[in-house]
Amino acid sequence: MKKILFTLAAALVCLAAWQEVFAQHIPVSTKFGDVSDEELEMTVYPPDTSAAVVILYRHKEVEATLSATRGLTRRVIFTERVKILKESGKDFPNYKIHYSVKSDPRETVGVIKVWTHNLVDGKRVVDKLPKKMIFNEKVSDSKWAVSFSAQNVRVGSVVEVTYTFESPYVADIGTIFLQTTYPINYSEATVSFAEWFYFTRMQRGFVPCQHTSETSNDKLLYSNGVSIPYLRRTDHYVAYDVPALKDASLCFCPEQFMLGVDYDLHSFNIPGQYSENFSSSWENVDKKFRDNGIVKEFYSKSRFGDEVGSILSSTTDEKEQICKIRDVVTSTVRWDGYRSIKPNASDAWKKKEGSSADINALMGSALNEAGFKADPVFIRTRDHGLLMDFHVKLDAFNSVVLRVTCPSGAVYYIDASWNHGYLNVLPVQYMVTRGRVVPLEGEGSWAALNRLARNQERMSVQMDIRPDGTVRGSSVDSGTNAVAAYMKQRVKEIGDKDKEKLISFLENRDGVEIEEVSTDWTSEWGPSARISYSWKDEATVSGDLVYIKPFTTKFHSQNDFKRPDRVIPVEFTFPEMLSYSLSMNIHEGYTIESMPETQVLQCPCAQSSAQLQVMYNGEDKISMNYRFILGETFIAGTDYAELRSYWEKVCGLYDSTIVLKKK
Repeated sequence: MKKILFTLAAALVCLAAWQEVFAQHIPVSTKFGDVSDEELEMTVYPPDTSAAVVILYRHKEVEATLSATRGLTRRVIFTERVKILKESGKDFPNYKIHYSVKSDPRETVGVIKVWTHNLVDGKRVVDKLPKKMIFNEKVSDSKWAVSFSAQNVRVGSVVEVTYTFESPYVADIGTIFLQTTYPINYSEATVSFAEWFYFTRMQRGFVPCQHTSETSNDKLLYSNGVSIPYLRRTDHYVAYDVPALKDASLCFCPEQFMLGVDYDLHSFNIPGQYSENFSSSWENVDKKFRDNGIVKEFYSKSRFGDEVGSILSSTTDEKEQICKIRDVVTSTVRWDGYRSIKPNASDAWKKKEGSSADINALMGSALNEAGFKADPVFIRTRDHGLLMDFHVKLDAFNSVVLRVTCPSGAVYYIDASWNHGYLNVLPVQYMVTRGRVVPLEGEGSWAALNRLARNQERMSVQMDIRPDGTVRGSSVDSGTNAVAAYMKQRVKEIGDKDKEKLISFLENRDGVEIEEVSTDWTSEWGPSARISYSWKDEATVSGDLVYIKPFTTKFHSQNDFKRPDRVIPVEFTFPEMLSYSLSMNIHEGYTIESMPETQVLQCPCAQSSAQLQVMYNGEDKISMNYRFILGETFIAGTDYAELRSYWEKVCGLYDSTIVLKKK
């Protein structure tokens, strides 16, 4: 957690300390329609010559206000001007804006203008989007979407777009991005709100940005002529030559490290008239979860009383009881694939399917009635970004699991909806440093979910080198906890009922011919898995020398860190320990020409080490042992060079060669 805080703090310091005078690389007018000759004639964006699209200008203006007619209102004006530089960028100016039809008043999208500027035979031609090309479509019972695309887009086009959006959901300002996966020449944002709104603001990213703030006098007018004076605050952000966010591999939520600013409404107060707290503290968030009935669902009367009673009488083993209760719940109500924090157990029970929140609520009520204590744990999955306990957000969470306290005092965390999990084995996206435990009564608390189980992979290989250079072998790949979960999930994705697909996968991965393969696990929901297979290969023979690759598979790749530098952090899936053992039989007629030396590699920033040891008994057998440990999953960008250098050396071990010589 300290590394996470350090990374974000470093970004904020960088932004705050930036005092240089900014200048656009391509000077542009902010007036809609005022496109220069230089913009139309440009063929490449010098700061990023590989760019298929450059955003010449982008401005997002957000106003939070209170009106006598619409009440609390959030108004957005979005303006963008883009240059199409390559064929692959022609699909960029396609837009879809979602809005709610359930709000009161309804959200609205309006004032849509889309102009496409082209040079045709040296003359300017402007295509304006007709209203009939703006489409309104239903997405769900509560959501609709407005979609439109720029007309006559070609390489060289300059496309301008502007639209407005109004919503009563003032608290949903969220994150305003000044950076994207495309380069931006001039990026601008304005946020304006009355003094009655109390926002928590957090600026982030690694790109320099100017921020200014000012106040002005304004007043709220009522229909009876009465007015209330107030101060309006306006925050303004400007950044130039903003690079595209690239190389987002091994990062669950790259956009969290984009240049941007978060606005979260924690309270609203007009003295003497109206006030409301939204998310001023995590205790307040806990209270809202309880008040709206979310937490109560996990403690409601169980719908599996008879089945649970039978399980409790059949075994006293707490782990077995939890697993059997989970089997009863999931065999009755199927997970529909959706994740949520708001369960509706009654509806799921009727339909016999439901969201992850529904499944976990049904599981929680069954466990609570069985004498366990099952509390909901609300989490923000890793693909939605890091959750900072100092940054209180009402909408911080997007999924929920269970903390199960047994009568013996043992504690386990489970996601009952995920078929490949187990006790303390959660999906990778759920392995977060902070989950919010909210019991039915009492104070909420934080729980770390990223180091619940010991994750191990063990591969043992038997290899027989024949006199003709043919290599015969057998491999057993075993996994425990998270490793086992993802072995089973991978087999499921490949096609667990089609052995030929698994054989093809292993052959492509290891570069050998698979003769037979088998999988071994008693159930999908369990702590272990094993894949066994026999294979054959041909060694490389050159004269009297035979070259053998002792690693039958490469566990890591140099392609993970090809770029020489990187600013965003690296996030590995989970802490793990990997061991690989090889026993190689050598037939008569061979002697050892050379073999890898013992090596020990270390990487402090990742709490990682790799050890390789090869031994020869002097007669007919070579043994090799390899061990890799990864202890830290979050590596700050400042440690990237150290990690990359270490990774390159580790990957080099997989290219080790044993050389035999014919006598």
